[in-house]
Amino acid sequence: MTTMTIHDLDEDLQARCSQADLHGHSMEEEARNILRAALAANAAEGHSLFDSIRARRAPGRR
Repeated sequence: MTTMTIHDLDEDLQARCSQADLHGHSMEEEARNILRAALAANAAEGHSLFDSIRARRAPGRR
């Protein structure tokens, strides 16, 4: 099992994770669900996580 610590979450993502109680599970599970959904969307579009990160870091983008 891998452990991941994520620092400096933006406010929107932190707010989404904080809604875990509304969904009946922990903040950790909410973060896993968000990550799972994002990776599934990338796979469905034929993109890898690496491709998404590379696109965000493309020249001209900050």
